[in-house]
Amino acid sequence: MIDHVWSVLCANCIIDRDSNNLCLIDTIEQFNLPLDVKFPVMIANPLTLVSLWSRSDLEKGAKGRAIIMIHDPTGTSRELAEYEIDLTAHRRFRGRSAFQGIGFKVPGKYLFEIILTNDGRQETKKSVASIPLEIRVTDPEKPD
Repeated sequence: MIDHVWSVLCANCIIDRDSNNLCLIDTIEQFNLPLDVKFPVMIANPLTLVSLWSRSDLEKGAKGRAIIMIHDPTGTSRELAEYEIDLTAHRRFRGRSAFQGIGFKVPGKYLFEIILTNDGRQETKKSVASIPLEIRVTDPEKPD
């Protein structure tokens, strides 16, 4: 089995070759858009959703799949990415999904949901994390 350890939405991440440690660059919680923005809007800022996965039992390998969904404030959902999690050779796995631009229909709270399917079996499909991203329309002259 696979455990979800954490997930973070950021602008970029860098893996140090010597230590294999990960550096998250500019974690992202919200985007502030100007008052004259017209929706739907494409935000071209790079986004990377990074997740750390580990074996439930450190002595037993496992495989699964991660699915990344985005849910908007209107109730619409769509799949953004999917990738394999292979913990047969290693005890931990970092999943990185990079997006060069995402379209947003309305301002409000969007959720990036991470769904895990253990060993490729549909009956093990479960939501393991929900990362919020707020899209705000603000007047730059009047800070909160």
